[in-house]
Amino acid sequence: MSCGQLVPAFIALNRLKRSRQLCKAVVLMGFDKVCGTRDFDNELDRRALCELFCCCMTGGLGQRCVAGVVMQADGFEGYRGYYKQEVPYRDGAPVMSRNEPVRPTRSRPAGSRIPDVVVVKNPRLPPVLDNVQRVYEMKFPGDGYSSDFGPDGMNQFQAYTYIFENKFLKEALDAGSCACDSDGENANESVLNQATRWQANREKAISLSERVNKDTAAAVGAAAGSSALGRALRGVGAVGVALARFLGLSF
Repeated sequence: MSCGQLVPAFIALNRLKRSRQLCKAVVLMGFDKVCGTRDFDNELDRRALCELFCCCMTGGLGQRCVAGVVMQADGFEGYRGYYKQEVPYRDGAPVMSRNEPVRPTRSRPAGSRIPDVVVVKNPRLPPVLDNVQRVYEMKFPGDGYSSDFGPDGMNQFQAYTYIFENKFLKEALDAGSCACDSDGENANESVLNQATRWQANREKAISLSERVNKDTAAAVGAAAGSSALGRALRGVGAVGVALARFLGLSF
């Protein structure tokens, strides 16, 4: 199963979260918090990332798969997406790219701490600590928090807790917490599928609106051409023709 299909799903989710239609488009089955609250937003993000986790676990590519999907979706949005892959933090600040300052560096700076996924509050701003909503670690089978101590004198779990405090989700996303079944699918109602449906319906509505506007404009123009105003403008020569064009009349 290819997880590349989840790239457009995350693009759709980014756009849905920026819209005012999130609460109409997404239902979190079995979750009783009201849409629009921080708890709802966090659960939505957790479920979406769990869907990605389960897909990547089944494909056997692990964190490389997760990073690839999130990076492509964020890049498609001009790095103005909510989901950021492997952002290096050093001295409590994100290390951004020198060539493209709108995105984090893809290198691994010495002494930095690099969580798997960071979700931001405002996608137009960099992932500084004040703009971080939630930090997630993903642990695939055979993986766990590193017990090695870094230059900061802390192990991985301690460092993330120190840097991000209560924004760090201490329960890592894994096969158990994400409820992946044997096929790598998420047992919960798919957030990404709901976002994809919203995007498809939105594109259909835009297409229909454009066709209606075009047909309406043609019909109005045709009618105006045979109207008294159209005949009057036609009768005054070049000036009338120019004015008619400005008014959108056709004759």
